[in-house]
Amino acid sequence: MPAAAPSSSPASATPSAPPPAPPLVLAAPDWQALDTLARRDDPPLLWQVGTQPLIAHWLDHAVRLGCKQVTLYCPDRPAAVRAALEGGAYWSLQLDLRPTPPAAGTAVETIDRLPGRPAASSPPADGAALVRWWLDLNLDWLAARDPALVHVDTAREPGGWVGPRAIIAPGVVLKSPYWIGAGTLVGSGCVIGPGALIGPGSVLSEDVHLRDALIQGGTFIGGHLDLHGKLLLGATLLDPAKGARADLTDDFIAAAMRRPALATPLAERLLAALLWLPAQVLALASGPRTSLAATLPGGTRLTLSTGSRGCLLARRASWLGAVVAGRLHLIGILPRDQPPAHLPGETRALLAHTPPGVFSLADLHEAHTPDQPDELAHALYQAALPEADRTVRASLLKLLFLRPPL
Repeated sequence: MPAAAPSSSPASATPSAPPPAPPLVLAAPDWQALDTLARRDDPPLLWQVGTQPLIAHWLDHAVRLGCKQVTLYCPDRPAAVRAALEGGAYWSLQLDLRPTPPAAGTAVETIDRLPGRPAASSPPADGAALVRWWLDLNLDWLAARDPALVHVDTAREPGGWVGPRAIIAPGVVLKSPYWIGAGTLVGSGCVIGPGALIGPGSVLSEDVHLRDALIQGGTFIGGHLDLHGKLLLGATLLDPAKGARADLTDDFIAAAMRRPALATPLAERLLAALLWLPAQVLALASGPRTSLAATLPGGTRLTLSTGSRGCLLARRASWLGAVVAGRLHLIGILPRDQPPAHLPGETRALLAHTPPGVFSLADLHEAHTPDQPDELAHALYQAALPEADRTVRASLLKLLFLRPPL
């Protein structure tokens, strides 16, 4: 009787796991002395390239390679890098950060480019060249963006990406390649691209032209601005071709979207206290009153009583008590129950976190309740730009005795 065939051994039946990839060794150039134009607090390793900092692209690359450990030589502001990488753990990688340049002869990947992309023909030699390197890096990311790795943005056309909840007015001209970040508002008459990157939560007014340009997230751009080969970081305009930097002081041109303070300023509380008694006298003739529900930043709800006749000071006399108590601002957007549901999430959040006030920019434009036409546009402008509060403050005497129509 023939002998039975030998059974397979466990080792041959179970496929062996692939060996782990060798550690990835990275080196960041020390360009701190060159940072004379952008003048940033963080090193180029942390500068935004597309949707994330440059170092994040390399750590993603390490994960795709199957690496478990990354060694990073970072002589340029290593403390800032360590803080950004949460003490050395990122993407479940073991990160060994060394605040020195690599020793001569060490095999490294230099982080002066994106993974798998060619490096610049020559390293930056001055501040203007460093900013141009940053812009070119973003344009390279945009041109080479892999649709297989995109999970959030929508491709409108080859090379044209639009983030969620972005609103683009009819008639806007889009020329690939471009990227419009989440929650961005693009006004009528704008021309976006080729080579335009707009960070999330930005607002572009009408007739803005962007070509080979980088816009930092959360930036407001006023109307009729043409940016070619430039970077706009809030209110800071960088022109690497001319080696020029302009810190804009006119918020109507460009500005960083602000995060307003929630506490009522002491000066407003004192002024409200001075106005309270004369307002109560005027309120005796303010006619039938209606109730307005308001949701304050943080979710607290407040019911405000509003008169139907007389000047604004008379109609809103009872609101002054909330200012004195620190629950309402004297100057701010008009109180509302909830931001309109049709707005993008970031825009709703902006309104929800902006303190409401007794007197608003909308009042100056004859929109005295949140349901009136154009009030929302004025509220968004006032929520985004501090210039609007200064305009209202300068017109406060006029607003006190302004008499809306019945």
